[in-house]
Amino acid sequence: MIQIQTDKDTPMHLFDTNFATIDWVIVAAYLAISIVVGIWANKYVGNLSGYLVAGRTLRIRLALATMTGTEIGLVTVMYSAELGFLQQYASLYLAVYEFVILLAIGLTGFVVYRLRETGVMTIPEFYEQRYSRGVRVLGGVMMVLSGVLNMGLFLKAGSLFLVSITGFHGELGLKLIMTALLMLVLF
Repeated sequence: MIQIQTDKDTPMHLFDTNFATIDWVIVAAYLAISIVVGIWANKYVGNLSGYLVAGRTLRIRLALATMTGTEIGLVTVMYSAELGFLQQYASLYLAVYEFVILLAIGLTGFVVYRLRETGVMTIPEFYEQRYSRGVRVLGGVMMVLSGVLNMGLFLKAGSLFLVSITGFHGELGLKLIMTALLMLVLF
């Protein structure tokens, strides 16, 4: 077991955690607020168009916030924190690049405006308009497979991170956290 010397008398093991009651309260409050906002926002979603493309009513600021929120997740935060620890301010180039690219796409409508003109709600739907129904099905299948694999990877990575900071060690802790995250997403 790797030990870190924090004090002359109390060695701390590498996988020990300082996750206290206040930390659990913050996590619970964040989850509760997220769920309440989701339930409240649900009353404005009346159909598939409202769910997938927000009824095509987003203005630039909300669209940029939505794009940014889509790109930020637990794995992104973990990676950025590690990169910041290892490279200090040099790690900010990723955030600056993302900001500039999202701003450029948001302000110019690059690619997005043409997709909006076609009236499609999904990329496979665009494939059918542009090519054929077979290409739409193939594109949809490829997107589903890659999405499931991607989400599985992010689920495992996020769960491993949460296991390490919460102190739930072992296979059972990992399975419990993965199950809780899946249930949260499904909810």
